[in-house]
Amino acid sequence: FLVAAAALWVAAFGALVFFAHRVSQPIQQLTAALRRLGAGDTSARVPAGASDEVGQAMASFNEMAEELARGRERLLFFARLE
Repeated sequence: FLVAAAALWVAAFGALVFFAHRVSQPIQQLTAALRRLGAGDTSARVPAGASDEVGQAMASFNEMAEELARGRERLLFFARLE
């Protein structure tokens, strides 16, 4: 009985670690990209995510970064005209 209980506990712990990694990895990628963008790297993008809330946040980040890059390019263009 104890061996079966220990095996079940180890399997449950392994599943917990696996799912925690699957959830936290996209958030870590998004956080790293936000830091890069905040430091001025307008080329920072994150991989396309799933259709859940985190995936939508990642897609919104990519759209925001693209708009910032375009706006920066427009500003540089107009600055050169002066």
